[in-house]
Amino acid sequence: MKLGDRIEIEGFDNMEPATLIVVKKMIGSSAKTISENHGEFTTLKIILKSDTKYELNSELVLNEKTHSANAKSDNLFFGLNTLFNELTKSIKT
Repeated sequence: MKLGDRIEIEGFDNMEPATLIVVKKMIGSSAKTISENHGEFTTLKIILKSDTKYELNSELVLNEKTHSANAKSDNLFFGLNTLFNELTKSIKT
């Protein structure tokens, strides 16, 4: 599923509509923050693997450099927050 031109999410298809709206808002807001603080990114891909826990993997291309992060949590929203914190740390190093 595409969110605009540069953001792609996978594994979120079977989510309840209300939850998906919140997820899209969180991802959009976090992507905007990254752009404002670190420059425009080329692509952002987030993959959700859900079994008993939410496992999230991401890949961000910024300034021709690829940054990856992973997070695993019982709570999807907490997992997304952790994922974006890890991406931000990866950018700063």
